[in-house]
Amino acid sequence: MPPLIPFQSPTCQATHMVEHNHQTPSPRMRDRLEIDAILEAGDGLVVAIKVKASTVPRAGDAQPMATLRRRLDRVGQDFVAGVIFHTGDRRVSLGDRLVGLPIADLWT
Repeated sequence: MPPLIPFQSPTCQATHMVEHNHQTPSPRMRDRLEIDAILEAGDGLVVAIKVKASTVPRAGDAQPMATLRRRLDRVGQDFVAGVIFHTGDRRVSLGDRLVGLPIADLWT
């Protein structure tokens, strides 16, 4: 099982972060999804994170997170958002609860 890492910020608190990528099978499903990290709060709220070196994320880049969103929605778990951090400078909507954000937004 992937390591669990405590996570806190002034605005939210997650009980753990599940490290996850295409080489690590998800603890929730049989197949593998290319997602870099999944944050899960104690109350079950889930945020998926992916980091891309491209300047413009495409909808296809968010497909693994869309699959995770559909599966969690089906079982009644709260998928809050899927975020793709990229090297560009524009915020991009990639679908329902899926967004591309400039990685520089982490420091602004």
